Amino acid sequence: MSFHEESLAQLSRHVSDSDLVLDVGGWHAPWSRADHVVDIMPYETRNRDGAVLKDMYPNERFTRETFHQMDICSLCEVEGTKLSFLFNPAMLHAYRQFHLVKPWFKKMNPSYGSVGFFWKGTFSFEEKIIIDRDEVQENLRTFKKMAKALPRLFVWS
Repeated sequence: MSFHEESLAQLSRHVSDSDLVLDVGGWHAPWSRADHVVDIMPYETRNRDGAVLKDMYPNERFTRETFHQMDICSLCEVEGTKLSFLFNPAMLHAYRQFHLVKPWFKKMNPSYGSVGFFWKGTFSFEEKIIIDRDEVQENLRTFKKMAKALPRLFVWS
């Protein structure tokens, strides 16, 4: 079981049948237990074979009607009880100065691959769109510095 699957298995132990579950970015490896899924890719092309914890949830709980196809950006962060989605500028990919250099023999630590939190009632969210070139570059520099400071950012493959 992968780190991601183990995290979801632990999460599953805390989610009751009456809890409402949202899977953001769940197209590639959907969590069948989710009631709603949000992803930029369409419902019809979701990776059904790649669903996580298929043994615990063999049938998808979400439906075509509760699969919401939309782009909510990337670089998702949790700030207390608020989800903050930051526009992913093309500059991130275009300029090497913003890339994280990964040793060829390591992979990114899967524990940094997803963000989640529990909530009761409602939660707030925002989409941050930065278009000023200098502000975008400063934001990317700050993100890279923060990421490089994470313990075990890269682990052995």
